[in-house]
Amino acid sequence: MSHISTSFPMLFGHILDPAIQRVTVEFEGDEKPVVTEAKLVEVGPESIIWFVLLPSSATIPYEIKGFNDKGELVTHKQMDDPNGMGSMVLEER
Repeated sequence: MSHISTSFPMLFGHILDPAIQRVTVEFEGDEKPVVTEAKLVEVGPESIIWFVLLPSSATIPYEIKGFNDKGELVTHKQMDDPNGMGSMVLEER
């Protein structure tokens, strides 16, 4: 992999609430926002992680969004630090 000279940002997280069925990451593109669908992976009983590989052109801030099975937005977080971390809390239902 030494021939690859650019970085590919990877964002990931652990889904703690089964209400979250879909995760997207959004960032500003050249003319409009770019939305990237995260992969959800079951890693154990009731344990799901998500990850997304972004293009090297992706720049912060990143907007992470979690959706329920009806496609409704239930949580979101803006990441302003490329090395940042934190929790996302579900909105009131």
